[in-house]
Amino acid sequence: MAIRNDLGLSDAQIGIASSIFAIGGLAGAFLAGLSMKSMGRKSTLLAIAFVYLVSGLMKATAMGITMLAAGRFISGIAAGCGAVVCPIIIMELAPPASKGKFGAITQVSINLGILTTQILGIFLGKPRLWRLVLLIGGLLGAVQATLLTIVPESPAYLYKIGKKEEARKALIKLRAPDDIEEEFSSFAGTSDEGPEAEPLLSATQKIVGLAEFATARKYRWSLMLVVGIMLAQQFTGINAVVMYGVAILRGLLPAYAPVLNAGISAVNLIVTLGASSLFDRVSHKLLLIVSISGMAFFAAILGAGMHLEIPALSAVGTFFFVSSFSIGLGPLPWMVAVRNVEPNAVESAQSLAIAANWLGTFAVSFGVPVLASAIGMDGLFFGFAAIGTLVAAWALVVLP
Repeated sequence: MAIRNDLGLSDAQIGIASSIFAIGGLAGAFLAGLSMKSMGRKSTLLAIAFVYLVSGLMKATAMGITMLAAGRFISGIAAGCGAVVCPIIIMELAPPASKGKFGAITQVSINLGILTTQILGIFLGKPRLWRLVLLIGGLLGAVQATLLTIVPESPAYLYKIGKKEEARKALIKLRAPDDIEEEFSSFAGTSDEGPEAEPLLSATQKIVGLAEFATARKYRWSLMLVVGIMLAQQFTGINAVVMYGVAILRGLLPAYAPVLNAGISAVNLIVTLGASSLFDRVSHKLLLIVSISGMAFFAAILGAGMHLEIPALSAVGTFFFVSSFSIGLGPLPWMVAVRNVEPNAVESAQSLAIAANWLGTFAVSFGVPVLASAIGMDGLFFGFAAIGTLVAAWALVVLP
């Protein structure tokens, strides 16, 4: 690893630099709700873009573990905050009939970022050149800030805080002027909260805080739903493939492992884009159950290929495991809070959901190498198959 050699990092220091990003992400998930309440969606995204720029410059110019880890932690804060804000504002800006398709943008963007990084790593993962990869990440923050200047604030958010005239103007900017009344009126509509339907809170009432959402009985079903689906996304094993794909594939096809890993990410991106056309026409519950069941089945196939030392079987298992993730469990959890939680609680719901996601990411990033050493990578994927089966049963019962 070029960065290890250039900076003279030990295994422990590499572990710190890798895992501290998830810790920053967890902090950012909790900060996001406070930021959105005080600054709004758009201003929070502008602040995130600035943080990305600063952290990218810190990492690209790092001369040791301290600056590198600090940059990783700060960029993790931005990532955690963005993971809360982006799905909310995308769903609030999207046309009512296309919210499913637009909601997939979050996962598409994540997949595109992973693929881009892997491709850059193939060509720039060399002494000194690795700094360019980190610099590019920071410069994308400047691009984001520039593009945000043409994006209006969320009309739903403006309505919710009592700025109804500004909300109307923002909605007119997004839609045809003579085609907004029904959507504008829907900002004061009702939401189906599952077994116990609750009317939306009035725009003049307070926004529900994290502590209230986490402890109040009326939000218990919503809390279980948003946190459960995000934990399911992590503990069914996708990040074991994303983070350790090169290590897995090196044992199967050593000469082509980095390229194949990028190819798997490309498949993830393409399938997610293709599946997005279904998100406004097919039940999300059905798509999630099919997705999770497929992941469980193909995790078992992947594990069997490793156990029997049949590279082709493992390759097929990996391909369809990632494809199964892309049609449901990848993109759809990002939309759950916005579609199933009352508007005045959605910031807190999304913050807790993303916090759970980061905790899951942290657990997987640490647990995979430890468990793989103890029971083998094949045993690990058999375990993911068992977890996926249980999660599919949970989804069948719990998902609305």
